[in-house]
Amino acid sequence: RGNQACIATVVRNSARYNNIGTLEDAYGINIRPLSTFAQETYKNYMIDVQIMNEKLHNRGCRIVAEICNVSMSEAQQLLREAQNNVKAACVMKHKNCTLSEAQELLRQAGGVLRKVI
Repeated sequence: RGNQACIATVVRNSARYNNIGTLEDAYGINIRPLSTFAQETYKNYMIDVQIMNEKLHNRGCRIVAEICNVSMSEAQQLLREAQNNVKAACVMKHKNCTLSEAQELLRQAGGVLRKVI
């Protein structure tokens, strides 16, 4: 069975370092239910995307546009004002606040966007 905290740590580290195969092969942990749950719950958003190139910038704009129900051009503007921080851009739109206010709201919510908007 194992300790739940230890199992969670193994899953998190394996996912972080792209070693999902190790979980399935060595530990016998089937990741498909977790993956399905995450896709259904988070609609496959990569909300913590680090915008480092044009492709990721476009992805960030699409996420902001969908979550905030705005046009792509408005999403680009929000992302620019939020210094390419997707979560902050969404908070800024939903709460009609500045970047620093959005960052503080996110900090208070432990970085969880759903708790803020």
